[in-house]
Amino acid sequence: IVTVFFVQHWSWSLLLGASVIFAGGLYDDFGKIHRAREKLIFQGFGAGIFAVFFPLFGISFELQFLLRSIAFFVIILMTNAFNLMDNMNGLTAGLTLIVLIGFYFTTKSEPAQTSLVVLILALTPFFLLNFPAGKVFMGDQGSQFLGFVIPAMSFELTFTGKENINLPFIWQGLVPLFTVLLLFILDTGLVIWIRLSEGRSIFIGDQCHLSHQLNRLGLSKKGVALFLFLIQAGLVLLFL
Repeated sequence: IVTVFFVQHWSWSLLLGASVIFAGGLYDDFGKIHRAREKLIFQGFGAGIFAVFFPLFGISFELQFLLRSIAFFVIILMTNAFNLMDNMNGLTAGLTLIVLIGFYFTTKSEPAQTSLVVLILALTPFFLLNFPAGKVFMGDQGSQFLGFVIPAMSFELTFTGKENINLPFIWQGLVPLFTVLLLFILDTGLVIWIRLSEGRSIFIGDQCHLSHQLNRLGLSKKGVALFLFLIQAGLVLLFL
């Protein structure tokens, strides 16, 4: 159902890239992926399709190359960040819903708002079953898909159809995205720093995430989720 609406309002590069990411996540959830490098192949292919082909017009080759390179690395980062955040009931789904609602109120594109509403309606029932009881789980197919589609939509809304794009405009356009997704970035950075400082592989899962740290400080798992939801809402409100 979501795809039907996305086909009408987003580029084929976003749709095809998201499909590759979803397929890779589904393949992983069936236990077919055993190494991080195999997961990165799917992520790189999906991110590459979007970065190379998403619509950009009227800007120099150098700026196109810069923006497309940024898009590629940001999507790889966020695809993994959303996947890593899916470590406690409700976290990725709840935080994503808040981000999507923020996107809805900040975008002026009615077609984009329509697809955002459909995505919100698709994600809400899952969230209600996932939080707090954990009756269903997202898996890599869901977390990686969301981690791909949110920055990809942001890049299209910010840069597609814009003329006279220059370097300051690119950096200004990235500030809202990085701010809204700051929790995901901080969680990924914390996990990588702890694992490296302890001499462990960054690809082997553990319980050193931001949510686990807050849980050890005394917050219940439900309390951790609600606390992070509140912070996420504050980050979104900065741009309303």
